[in-house]
Amino acid sequence: ATTSGEGLDENGDPLLDDNGDPIIVNDDSDNGTSATNENGEDDGDGVFGNDPTPIIIADVSVAKAVIGNPTLLSNGNFEAVYELVIENTGPGDLANLSLAEDIATQFGIQYVDAYDLVITTGPPASSSVTLDTSNWDGGSVTEMVDATPSLLVVGDSFVIQFKVEIDPDAGGTATGPLENQVTATGDAVDENGDPINDSNGPPITATDDSDSGTDPSSDNSGDLGDHGTSDDPTPVYIPSIGLAKEAGDASPNGEDWDVTFTFVVENTGTVDLNNLNLIDDIATEFGSAFVSASGLSVGNFVGTGTAPGANLGWQSDTMLNMLDGTGQLNVGDTFEVEFTVTIDPDGIDSVAQFLENQGTVTGDGLDENGNPLDDGSGGTLQATDDSDNGTDPNGENGEDNNDGVYGNDPTPVLIADIAVAKEVFGTPVQLANDNWEVTYQLVVENTGAVALINLSLLDALGSQFGPADINAGSLT
Repeated sequence: ATTSGEGLDENGDPLLDDNGDPIIVNDDSDNGTSATNENGEDDGDGVFGNDPTPIIIADVSVAKAVIGNPTLLSNGNFEAVYELVIENTGPGDLANLSLAEDIATQFGIQYVDAYDLVITTGPPASSSVTLDTSNWDGGSVTEMVDATPSLLVVGDSFVIQFKVEIDPDAGGTATGPLENQVTATGDAVDENGDPINDSNGPPITATDDSDSGTDPSSDNSGDLGDHGTSDDPTPVYIPSIGLAKEAGDASPNGEDWDVTFTFVVENTGTVDLNNLNLIDDIATEFGSAFVSASGLSVGNFVGTGTAPGANLGWQSDTMLNMLDGTGQLNVGDTFEVEFTVTIDPDGIDSVAQFLENQGTVTGDGLDENGNPLDDGSGGTLQATDDSDNGTDPNGENGEDNNDGVYGNDPTPVLIADIAVAKEVFGTPVQLANDNWEVTYQLVVENTGAVALINLSLLDALGSQFGPADINAGSLT
């Protein structure tokens, strides 16, 4: 700024120079608070106390996004890939960079691990940033930048990616969308790399909490998790559903057997689900052992959503959806589906067989506004699960079947059944003593769905024939 004024004599009249012109004084401002001193060092232009006042704005911006969709791991957890874009958006350079990413605290028990920290796009050569790739884990170590001196020049940026393993239903019940932010800081430095302090003495520092999206210099309007500010936490959407299937004890039904099955369905993800489908084509899977299906019902709904109805048409066509398409399964909601199958283990072909079966459940993921989640290719992001043998939809239900996939063991049908037939083989032969010798043949078959041991075969000829029984032998 420039100030000026006209000199006055003791009478208040203007002072004049030798030419009769008013004597005018002026001064260009000096950076500081003293109007009469140099206020620090001179800028070297040979003029006392006229250094311009710089505006020191230290500014850094961070955007954070989930890249792609979380993927299901073999242990039943999910892996999400995050991307950070960090930019110096101020008019001054920044040193002593810090990126504090404390996922464990923000995710709580859903956090399992964080790893594979890497710079995917480095800053220009004028800047320098090194990550602590060997120690950072988002839990015990939250600082991403190592102790090497760092510098981010005005306008420079860099991109980081890392992976997080998440157990959305840790503790037994999912808790809803998981949100997370990283905090970036940096100290303002001059062209010599020396710290710039504010008027009170401390260094001028830039800080920013990440905004959900990929552009650090905007509000990322319309991106997932956007709430209209520049510091919206980044949500991770994990549609996940669990399915368990248990077979009850087989009960005789004439020559057949009735087995009641129970499905337990649970939303084990972080988002609500609709368009529920439960497929269990038992007619195809049981083949000739299938006789009929009956008693389909939906019950024991627990949660904040709405229960689906049963599609009774499934009983005559087991290729159909067992549910009627209604209902919404909110995070943590559960319900059960029960039905009875009449089974003839040795079927129409009279060949007994081992029987096991699996159902598959799917649901469409919804965002916090109830809109379908995009799967990245124009479709809807779905949750799906093959049933595991047992009653816990989000557990292993005992031992794995070593196929490398968590919680997907088929449900066996346990029907122990045995049959025996007896006939006279050939024609009785008259012996020399006028008695008769009869050859019998027994055919024994396992007509059930499980193997049998400790076999017993009793034929009490003496008590059944009485005195007519003379002798028995030649057992083969």
